[in-house]
Amino acid sequence: MNTDFTPPNNIKYVLYPSEYRYDSLCYSGMSNLKGNSNEVFSGLRDRIATVFDIRNPSQIYLFDSASSAITALLTILKNQHNIECVYMPSYSCTELADSVISAGLTFNVYDITDDFRPELEFVRSLIGVQRAAFLIPALFGSRSIPSELMDVLHQLKMPVIFDEAQSFPMAPQYRGTTPRAFFSVISFGKSKPLSSIGGGALIVHQPEMNTMFTAYSVDELQHQESWFPYFRAVTRRQLSKYSWWRKVNGLQYRYADLAALHRAQQIRQREPRGITLLQAQMALRRLQFFLKQMERQKVHVPGLLDALESTFGKQTLRFVLSRDQQCLLPIRIPNHKRKKIGAYLAQKGVQTTFYYYPLHNIERYKERFQLHDCFNADRVFSEILLLPIHTDTPPRHIKKLERFIRQYDEYSTDA
Repeated sequence: MNTDFTPPNNIKYVLYPSEYRYDSLCYSGMSNLKGNSNEVFSGLRDRIATVFDIRNPSQIYLFDSASSAITALLTILKNQHNIECVYMPSYSCTELADSVISAGLTFNVYDITDDFRPELEFVRSLIGVQRAAFLIPALFGSRSIPSELMDVLHQLKMPVIFDEAQSFPMAPQYRGTTPRAFFSVISFGKSKPLSSIGGGALIVHQPEMNTMFTAYSVDELQHQESWFPYFRAVTRRQLSKYSWWRKVNGLQYRYADLAALHRAQQIRQREPRGITLLQAQMALRRLQFFLKQMERQKVHVPGLLDALESTFGKQTLRFVLSRDQQCLLPIRIPNHKRKKIGAYLAQKGVQTTFYYYPLHNIERYKERFQLHDCFNADRVFSEILLLPIHTDTPPRHIKKLERFIRQYDEYSTDA
């Protein structure tokens, strides 16, 4: 399986455009750092409560990242519900796996369908299993859960965690309150739909369980208010799109492929921390503009989808959702063609990527747990390519990307 990177020398069309707009956002945010922090935090919780149809915003806990939120949740479930392991898809982010380990738990992996869902029969086989938790991410957008699968989730005797890091603030997998031990986790990170400067939240759908999490309330958590680390980080990101800056500072791609990158990484221990005031302010700003920006893209993305289908075939759009359900654009490309297409787009200055490297193939997890093979996760990973269509992508960039795709046949013939 080919996992080679194809980085552009000079990035003109970035995967996460908003990271290059952070400087002005940070300036405006810093000017308000002496404001009423409680008002900012409560305003953010209110907005989240609206999305999740939660009447009591005190059921929402703010953290500095989704990883912090999941670590805190699993630590509580381990101590008060005696859970020992987490069922999660092998096609998952390593941040998620490290959060499970940081909470002192083990994990079992399950395979996914082409809709990035767990197989129904597998979930049904877990009815009656206790001392565990079941985690179901909404990958690459807002993905509603089929009623039959939701019925089975309600029958589980273990807590269910809906990971909405890649869907918020679009429609979540679960809304409202329930007597079941259901939880949701969201992210405001730069690679997520909201694409801000970090932060996340935990949503407790069962009101009776809310008292378990008082240690993670806004009043109890420590909130670091220094703005300088963010300003320094976003300035470095601003400059990192230039090849000369990456070369001077050693920021070139250090690994030729994703497999080599994972071989070099280690498990990261995490400690839950509260959201900062600057993170909360930026998340609120991004929420205000999200829907307007997505509405603007509806006019231009269909032309790009038509170009993809006519150039690479209808199966290319297998992973694509409607524009109000998706930010990053995942397309399906045979593995033997992915590197060639990525290299072609890199010549045009287009940044592409692919993930997630299945957890059952990563040595540091295989050595620690008994992880079985997940063949569909391997296939999905080998065929996915992410194009830089995000919340902030301007229409002119979408049109240029459409033109590049339509010109691919000519490039392929010349090559």
